Amino acid sequence: MKTTTVWCLVFCQECWRKELQIFVKPMILGCTLILITALVT
Repeated sequence: MKTTTVWCLVFCQECWRKELQIFVKPMILGCTLILITALVT
């Protein structure tokens, strides 16, 4: 799960950096849910 969390953080950061906010917004929302789940469990 840690690998997934790190990948999510890197992936989302890259997406924001490339200014693809609108395109990747669903992915970022999914990423956030995964991160929250990782923290809770």
